[in-house]
Amino acid sequence: MYLQREPKQLAGAVYHPGAGFHSYPPPKDRRPKRRVCPHCELAAETNLPTCPVCAARYEPRLRDRLLKRLIH
Repeated sequence: MYLQREPKQLAGAVYHPGAGFHSYPPPKDRRPKRRVCPHCELAAETNLPTCPVCAARYEPRLRDRLLKRLIH
């Protein structure tokens, strides 16, 4: 004889009838990444292309470098 039991609910899970429980990953962190200035070596959380302290240009992000390589 088999026992009928309910599945254990997961933390943060949502129940879908017919599909059971589904758990979703945490939301993506969209805060600006810390960038280190090549000139004054200060870290800043900014999306600006230049350092807010000394106005030196940051090194382009990997995505931008790869796109530039594809174009040229």
